[in-house]
Amino acid sequence: MLAISAFKRGLLPEGDLYKELIKYKCRIMEDVLSRAWAQVRWEEDVASRAKAGPKYDQKSSKPTRNDHDEPSHPKSTRETSIPNRGMYQHRPLPRSEGMMVSTWPDISHLAISKPELIGVLRQMGRQVKWPPKMKAAEANRNLKRWCEFHSDHGHTTEDCIALKREVAELLKKGYQREFLSDKAKNLLNKEGPGLPIEATPALPPQQDRVIHVISGGSELSGISSAAAKRNEISFTAREQEKVLAPHHDALVISLTIENCLVKQILVDNGSFSNIIFHSAFADLGLEPTALTRKATPLVGFSGEVKQTLGEVLLPVYAEGINQATKFLVVDCPSSYNVILGRPWIHDMGAVPSTLHQLVKFPTPWGIKVVKGDQENARSCYQTTLKGKTQVL
Repeated sequence: MLAISAFKRGLLPEGDLYKELIKYKCRIMEDVLSRAWAQVRWEEDVASRAKAGPKYDQKSSKPTRNDHDEPSHPKSTRETSIPNRGMYQHRPLPRSEGMMVSTWPDISHLAISKPELIGVLRQMGRQVKWPPKMKAAEANRNLKRWCEFHSDHGHTTEDCIALKREVAELLKKGYQREFLSDKAKNLLNKEGPGLPIEATPALPPQQDRVIHVISGGSELSGISSAAAKRNEISFTAREQEKVLAPHHDALVISLTIENCLVKQILVDNGSFSNIIFHSAFADLGLEPTALTRKATPLVGFSGEVKQTLGEVLLPVYAEGINQATKFLVVDCPSSYNVILGRPWIHDMGAVPSTLHQLVKFPTPWGIKVVKGDQENARSCYQTTLKGKTQVL
């Protein structure tokens, strides 16, 4: 709350942003920054509209004129107050007050188009709060303008305020950050060490169901890390003492994906892609439209080729981190529900250890750990030996 108080002290009391922050209290700094960005966009729009009219002198807030112009008439309070409103009219804060220069990303910082964004949101399922149909009568709406987010006429997708608000909320929760521009990612990463004290890990999503075993045993997983600190990751001998040894077990974990607890997920740094098997995909209750039909050939050890059904982007949760992860969907028997390969491992900045049966990854709140399940790992291995699965 100290950062929020310092921010408000840097605003003019008569400014619109100051009034809004007083009337509608913000609990976290990210909410304050979102409102500030909205105010900036409003002022920029006012400034762009003013270019077509008389220019204002920044010092006098009056239209500039030469000696041949007619005397100016007194202006109304409404006209003269516009240039002095908003967050631009704030006094500079000394560094001692702890004011943190920040640029929290919003929809304008995404590097994907609006149609691509809508496709991503549809694949995120219940994580997205979709708006209702527009309430205004059709006679009062522009039927030539279509909004994909509302699935209704009235305004364009690019102008949809509800879409901008929803994306801002998702970005604050850790979603969609992989779609940010490089500049926005760099700014966000720089802010990592200076996160306000009220910033805490995201709460785990409510789990609607559990996906247990497919053709002998396996399940889904996911991990994500956006704007993670670069902390040292190490493993100790004491951690190895908690493992059943000696062993050569694979690293099999359980994680929450699409609000489902998915078990028997293989963490495999030998895989070039993240894979979800079709049975697990179906058990998640996803709509067929969530699947992007894009076949990719997978080549097995013996040279056989298996074509994927397509790709899907799914939200995954681990230890306070939410992230959308791309999976290839494969239709074949498997003792696992999901295989998390190098893309997932690298995006997370994760370090898996089969010896210690742990996977560790950095977050803004320190190094987090997901433990492996040796019992499930051995069950999957026995299922494979029985010939109930085929190796890709």
